[in-house]
Amino acid sequence: MNYSGGRNNSGKITVRGKGGRQKRLYRQLHKNIIGIFELKEFMYHAYVNCFVVKIKKVGVIDLSNRNVLSAKGVQIKDRSVYDRGELRLKEIKTGDRILVQSLRMGTWVSNIENVPFDGGVYCRSAGTYGVILGDRQNKVRIYMIRTKMVISVNKNSICTVGVMSNEGLENMKFSKAGDKRRIGIRPLVRGEAMNAVDHPHGGATRGGKELRTKWGKLAKFKSTSNQKKYSDGALKSYIFKDNLDVFIN
Repeated sequence: MNYSGGRNNSGKITVRGKGGRQKRLYRQLHKNIIGIFELKEFMYHAYVNCFVVKIKKVGVIDLSNRNVLSAKGVQIKDRSVYDRGELRLKEIKTGDRILVQSLRMGTWVSNIENVPFDGGVYCRSAGTYGVILGDRQNKVRIYMIRTKMVISVNKNSICTVGVMSNEGLENMKFSKAGDKRRIGIRPLVRGEAMNAVDHPHGGATRGGKELRTKWGKLAKFKSTSNQKKYSDGALKSYIFKDNLDVFIN
């Protein structure tokens, strides 16, 4: 895959603090699969921060394997169900990937589709998950814990039961500067160390002004984003986490 390094088509820096990482191997992830699969091997994926598991379909002579995102708690040789309503399930366990409408209220889910057959788009990062709130107008409402937002997805979309794996990623520490350079993170220069033309804080002294970004926006004190904005075609609404203790405890 091509890596821009924070530069545009003319070679100018458009994103600061990026560039110079190691070459990476991309593993293809499969999304539209149906059947009962056995977990064969856990793998590292350079472009995904959770674990990837290699699975093989049970009862079929097929030498090809599929790679999917792994849920927390699954083990090698476990069997997971990937279903869009064709199979009759007697029980649901962690790691199964099934329709959101077949799960009861309060179930923890991850890797959630917004549109059927388009693949998961919500709660795909390490340690993320959502809580199913119920049906409403042919949609299923899900509360995403990390972003504290409610999304409405198609009832025929599928999701993975459980939490995304590798939840300890946030506790990872870099032992030296070279570790960050290998993943493409370059040093960030303070605004006060720049010239006046390069940053609002640049020049001889900042003069007691409020903190601002390189582009002149307030860096603290008040959010500059639109809290009522619709995004990704899905109706999202901000709610307080305290109102959902009954679901997440």
